[in-house]
Amino acid sequence: MGMIKCPECKRMFSEKTAACPKCGIHITDEIIRNYKLDHPKLGETMNCPVCKRVIHKQSIICKYCNQDLSKEGMRKYKIDHPPLFESVQCPNCKKRISNQSGICNHCQLTIPADEMKRLKETTSNKQVFGCLAVIIPFLLIMAIAINSPGNKKESTSSPKLAAHRVINVVEDITPVSVKYFVSLMVGKDIKRQELKALLIHHMNKKVSAPNSKKYLIYVYAYTDSLRYERGEQWVGMLQLNEFQKTTPIITYDEVNLADGTLKKANIAGVNDPLREKMYYDVSDYYYEASLIMEDKHPMSVNEQITFMQNDSNRNKYLAEEESVRNKLIRYYMKKHNLTQAQFDILLDEGTEKNWTQKSVEESEKIRFIYRKFMK
Repeated sequence: MGMIKCPECKRMFSEKTAACPKCGIHITDEIIRNYKLDHPKLGETMNCPVCKRVIHKQSIICKYCNQDLSKEGMRKYKIDHPPLFESVQCPNCKKRISNQSGICNHCQLTIPADEMKRLKETTSNKQVFGCLAVIIPFLLIMAIAINSPGNKKESTSSPKLAAHRVINVVEDITPVSVKYFVSLMVGKDIKRQELKALLIHHMNKKVSAPNSKKYLIYVYAYTDSLRYERGEQWVGMLQLNEFQKTTPIITYDEVNLADGTLKKANIAGVNDPLREKMYYDVSDYYYEASLIMEDKHPMSVNEQITFMQNDSNRNKYLAEEESVRNKLIRYYMKKHNLTQAQFDILLDEGTEKNWTQKSVEESEKIRFIYRKFMK
């Protein structure tokens, strides 16, 4: 069951609802379809052939550049904007035009079919000779570089990697990126340089494969299987995010690393992005509980003051709010596969590492939106 947003009051509710529970607008199949096209899920996206923006793969018109994505629309676009290997030179104005067009869109010259066929053959021969002129020297240079004595000596003296074991690999390929997560088990006495070489090795194994997409790679190293199962601190982490920079960032656990030199107080600066993202998700349960209670018991400020002055009403309200919090906690524990102790550790870690500021800002935005539409 999916969630959609009301086009009038912007409230989220189930797509199976016949009408918006807030403003009462009737929900049609067209509203549901338009929302899903504007908010595609993972695996339902593609890049617009014209503006390269991410859109739903069932879109008929790009919502960014308004390009018609039908077969006829793309055929007209290719005629007006021909690729290099699908174009010929106009014999009159000498500009590039599509080899599927019989009229030059620059000088309006009509080109007969036999003339267009001759232009295609001439252009094809030029392209073949041009490619050979580039490829042959490149292959010669590569052959000389591979057979050089210095390269052979370097390849035979590659450093030996530290003993390790791959315990988990997760790979997700999207239309624009390759997400790759690797978890390793290493020895407790591993040194900093050995750990660095190991992390870079597993990154290069993925990056060395030819790919036109950008990489998002995380390589984690643990020294204890129990710490890995509990989702606790790694001893080393490599992050490569080509959307931000092309060089990897390596972070160490300076407390548990064998040759670590920093004090434990500095561990607050070492952040795990996956645990930080989990913390942003679960830390809003307190605000979500208050929003649920406000939605369930809508009252003005004066009515709320009068209501809470009664001891019986106040005790019932606080008990119900506490029950809602406990239900949200159990929901997040089940969602992220956490025990109660791991949940408490995650909250303490987020507070210690100053993750709360962003979480509170996001919660205040949610709180403001809820109050705006409850008036």
